[in-house]
Amino acid sequence: MDYSRKSFHLFLASKDTLWISRQDSIIYRSEKKGIAPLVDYLAGHQPPGEDVVVYDRVVGNAAALLIGKLPCKVVYTYTVSEIALKTMTAAEIDCHYTNVTPHIINRTGDGMCPFEKASMGKSADEFLKFLRTSQPPALGTPA
Repeated sequence: MDYSRKSFHLFLASKDTLWISRQDSIIYRSEKKGIAPLVDYLAGHQPPGEDVVVYDRVVGNAAALLIGKLPCKVVYTYTVSEIALKTMTAAEIDCHYTNVTPHIINRTGDGMCPFEKASMGKSADEFLKFLRTSQPPALGTPA
């Protein structure tokens, strides 16, 4: 089993919701929910010049767009939405997943995740602009 697959199993056993690794080392980890950890990472870290591997528990289209802003070619996730798979395929990002779902549901379980919905039909830059300009700000100010 290669390092990334071993790390994915360790990730799933952890309480973390996001890991970003480079050269077989975890360079960022978070327990925050939703897309907040990706937004935080983009806002606070210069993307490394070398490719990173992203481990995320749930990847919807909003997360896929944000991941596309990183030098990332591989994502490991437990659950991915169909549109996120299409977004990552178009960005030439290889996605390893356990479950695929038509869309990510919201936290109350009664509809589509608002970020999944808001990201539909948007480029990564358009989605980041949406996050910056939403009132109140959706998750702070991403990079």
